[in-house]
Formats: sequence, C-alpha cells, structure tokens
Amino acid sequence: MSQFLESIKILNCLPINLTWHQARVNYTFQNFFPESTPWDLTELINPKDLRQDLTYKCRFTFNNQLRKIEYLPYTSVRHERFKLIDIGDYEYQFKYSDRSFFQHLAQANPNYDQLILIRHGLVTDCTYANLVFENQKGFYTPRIPLLPGVLRAKLLATGKLQLADIRPKDLEIYQNFYLINALIGEDLKSPYSIKLIDRSAY
Repeated sequence: MSQFLESIKILNCLPINLTWHQARVNYTFQNFFPESTPWDLTELINPKDLRQDLTYKCRFTFNNQLRKIEYLPYTSVRHERFKLIDIGDYEYQFKYSDRSFFQHLAQANPNYDQLILIRHGLVTDCTYANLVFENQKGFYTPRIPLLPGVLRAKLLATGKLQLADIRPKDLEIYQNFYLINALIGEDLKSPYSIKLIDRSAY
C-alpha cells in the first residue's frame, strides 16, 4: 500500500499553514482511501515539548491505516548550481513518501546542487520545492507543477503569485527565481539569480 508524506514547518512550537496541509491530506484520502476518514492534523500534530528557539520539520508519513510522526530540527540550505533536466512522463501529483526517483536523478547529476524538472517541454518544480520566477511585472509560478505544494496554493489564493506556462527558452525574461515549499520561501525574499541555471541542454 502506498504511503504519503506531509512536511510541516514548526515555528515557536506551532505548526505553520496546517489548514493547507489538512486540505492536501483530505485530497489524498479522497483519491486513494475514499471510504476512510482522513487523519485530523490538529489532533495529531502537538509539538509543545520542542525547543522554541529552533525551527523543526514535522515529518508526517501516512496511509489510511498507519501513521508516523517525527520532529526533526531544520536548517535551510542555499544552492549554487542548478540544471534543467527532462523527466519524460514521470508523474508525482501526490506527495508519496517514496522519493527514490528524485534520489536517482541527484546521483546521476553529482555536479549540481539542485535540478529543475522539465515535463512535456515545460518547467515544473525542482526536486523538493515549487518554483517562483520574478521579473518587473511580478511573481510567476508554473501553471502545471509536478506536485501542487501547500505554500504555492496559499500564495496563489492570496494573490501573490500568477500562473504561467514557462518553457526553458522563456527563462531569459526573468531575473530571479525562488524555491518555495512548506518550510521555505513564504516571504519571497531569498532570490536566486536566473544565471545560476545551466540551460546548455536547451
């Protein structure tokens, strides 16, 4: 049976954006376990005993029968080398706990810190985050991501992002880009230069 994953940011002993995570858990149950009641994250995620001076990643692994909750200290990292890579027809519309596909990609490209995934000719995500691209007109995120992330959903709902079909050749119209997921990027204040992306294959 497939297992799924939610990575939830814990800040000052409080879970961040929990309602958005709950919505994705509910959606997963609707598609895979329609006869089961989704886990209630407000009852399960209780990080009161953690240190308040640290940021944590709550790793919630689940299916309809089993669940596992881990709290791991979290520090974000910066990357210096990005590469565009075609992933063919690979799909990852739900957040499966099996990440072996992305691990194999990383192992096959050891000279790069992070890979930007191209599917059907369009930019989608990197291996662990959604992408946001910036130019003078605003912030844009790929219309069809590999995985619809919770922070992406929130920023779209609040009007901070616009949707766009972004092809490799379109990257030249942007100056910066951002990695966003449940743990990083909500303030859109840590940009990467578009020049850091190796586009030589395109």
